[in-house]
Amino acid sequence: MKMVDNLEKYNPEYRFSAWATVMAKNTLINYLTTRKKFVSLENVLNWSSQTINPLEQLIAEENAESIRKAIDRLPRIHRDVVIGHYYKYKPYKEIAKELGISINTVKTRIRAAKERLRSILKAYGEERVFN
Repeated sequence: MKMVDNLEKYNPEYRFSAWATVMAKNTLINYLTTRKKFVSLENVLNWSSQTINPLEQLIAEENAESIRKAIDRLPRIHRDVVIGHYYKYKPYKEIAKELGISINTVKTRIRAAKERLRSILKAYGEERVFN
């Protein structure tokens, strides 16, 4: 779910797999810092500096493809705001103006789109994409 909630931070000019790796690394760091056991930061940094192996890259690419397919299945009113905001980096105000709706409606549609994406991906058996 973290990936869906943070999709607005993904820049499609860069590889999705790199973004997914950073998300995983940050999640790992957050997890390790909240645990009671000591884990050296050096070990975490060494792990994060390693290159992505082919299997991890394949998984990241499959996840990206699953997300794209799920977005394609969204109703047009949701798909338009998701693509406008997350892929074209348009601010809510610009999307609202283009679609002739309020900024609050844009926000509501994005929130609804995220919920629908979760449902679609769960139906695909892809809930692992965002966990």
